[in-house]
Amino acid sequence: MSWAISVALESSIFPSRKSIAVDFGCGPGRLIGALKGRFDRVVGIDKSPTMLNLARRAHPEANVIFRESTKAIETHSVDLIYSTFVLQHLTQGELDECLFEFARILHSGGLLIFQYPARPRWTVLGAAFRLLPPVLLEAIQHYIVRYPGSMPMSWMAPEGLSRRAVACGLVIAEHRIGPRYTPNWEDVWYFARPSGESSADAGDDSV
Repeated sequence: MSWAISVALESSIFPSRKSIAVDFGCGPGRLIGALKGRFDRVVGIDKSPTMLNLARRAHPEANVIFRESTKAIETHSVDLIYSTFVLQHLTQGELDECLFEFARILHSGGLLIFQYPARPRWTVLGAAFRLLPPVLLEAIQHYIVRYPGSMPMSWMAPEGLSRRAVACGLVIAEHRIGPRYTPNWEDVWYFARPSGESSADAGDDSV
């Protein structure tokens, strides 16, 4: 997150308003601390009740709240949305739903920072994702790797993802190859702004 924020600051696209930040796919809240020092309020979003309970215990402050979805967040109220290693596990339809929702809740001067794989690398695991059918990958995850559930992976070249973002109401201001967390994927970080101007700025009583 420090790297991504530095890129946004250097590119002069980091939001000037510091009212609300959203950590989408917050898990146990590891990144909340970096956001709550920069924004008045932080909303952690995760569909797992177990993860949300862990995050609440880690961040009991009154200005940090947690939700299972973004549906309760007021339109055009959020200044920063940050999401990494989450969207790649969604179906294409779910990805579009998220991008539409991000465009809805972002303030006109807000920023969305998210990571998405451009392609698998030619490692053993990367080649498996490139070449094996999804049903076989799911069986390997379940019976060999022993994942508690299936872990689908999707990827998309920056050009395709940029077109998808535009269709959902977002404009990619910049994208960069980012920190390498795994040898198996070429990860790209995207910095997106809402494409339309909000008719009225939301007040600070949202969420």
